[in-house]
Amino acid sequence: MSSLYNGKTLIDVIEQQKAEDRELHQHRQKLQRESEERAAAEQKANEKTPFEKILGKQELARQMVDSIQSGSPRNEEYMTQALKQMCDVLDFLLESIKPEDYEERK
Repeated sequence: MSSLYNGKTLIDVIEQQKAEDRELHQHRQKLQRESEERAAAEQKANEKTPFEKILGKQELARQMVDSIQSGSPRNEEYMTQALKQMCDVLDFLLESIKPEDYEERK
């Protein structure tokens, strides 16, 4: 056996390099997982609640109703879209009121 690299054999140097490469790969994987976890947490934090979504639909319906002009050929389109948005708002409200809650209010 011949000694290379400060008394280490070529096999020792290769094994050491493989170990370092494995450690580096594991470190990169860990960083990648952490990055993905941060991105997922950020996305979840930025996600709107159902209430915020329905408020947006309500505002859009209000804008569509305000856009209806007498004599405009687009009236039918605006009214249809506004009614769809209002139905979404009503669906949300009805789903949030459970039958037992409704009975208590009578």
